Amino acid sequence: MFRIVVCFSHKCHTCFDHIKKLQSLFDLELIDMDENQDMYEIMNIEKTPTTILYKKENELWRKEGMFFDSQINDMRKMMK
Repeated sequence: MFRIVVCFSHKCHTCFDHIKKLQSLFDLELIDMDENQDMYEIMNIEKTPTTILYKKENELWRKEGMFFDSQINDMRKMMK
């Protein structure tokens, strides 16, 4: 029902720390923006990492950059 998508770049060193932290808590869908340049415009991505929470096909929440623990808790609350 919920999907968590992380858009990342191999040029972004913080992306891999971000993904590692979130993968320990959630199942993620990863989009390699280096391999999918057209997705920047399609998904309106301005920087990486960008994490997007979807319910069905609707975007519920979006965060650019690394998460703080409070933001992880915010996302968990939205998934209840």
